[in-house]
Amino acid sequence: MRSRLPSLVLVAASSVPFANGQALFTGETSGKGVSSLFVAANASFVRDFTTPANFWTAYTRGVHDRVDAFAFYGTLSIFGRTQHYAGLGSNLGILKRARHRVDVAFLTLFSTPFNHRDQAATVFATFAPIASRPVRLRGHEMTLYGGYLRTEPFGRRANRLFTPPKGTHNGVVGAVLPVSRSLLLIAEYDPGRSQQNLGLALLYVFPRK
Repeated sequence: MRSRLPSLVLVAASSVPFANGQALFTGETSGKGVSSLFVAANASFVRDFTTPANFWTAYTRGVHDRVDAFAFYGTLSIFGRTQHYAGLGSNLGILKRARHRVDVAFLTLFSTPFNHRDQAATVFATFAPIASRPVRLRGHEMTLYGGYLRTEPFGRRANRLFTPPKGTHNGVVGAVLPVSRSLLLIAEYDPGRSQQNLGLALLYVFPRK
């Protein structure tokens, strides 16, 4: 039986010398015909740098039992400057826990900035394999997930305030907790050598017709 905790993986934008990315959902795809909307906020704690603030929202749609597609828009603020960006992506289900005891999905995401384009890469790509499994702790259902996050900038990199000079690597550790039948809370921490990311999101799942 499919878990009531829907899932996809989304990652945000970037800033020098880090990538402000997070995988705020699980490795289980949501299912064909399922739509959701969420809002998220995250911050990166970067060595010898400021703390960028990232706010974004996304609409997701299950186009196949193993494929979620999504579009997103967000803002990234650094040193009083704000960049607006948008992107498209997909989450491809690889393994299902019905047969493998764990859900595994692979995220592919591409974003591009609307402003401050001379201070960012033309395209910012994110790739993230994510594994997850629902658990029950003291009578409360939740989904725990983890994985690996790889980001890579393409195109212009001069005056790169909003884009790292090279690709970055982070771990992923998170949990999804149901607030109600249609609303979920996501919390995630991403460890790394030069930076650590911390974020929260609210996900609303539209009722199926």
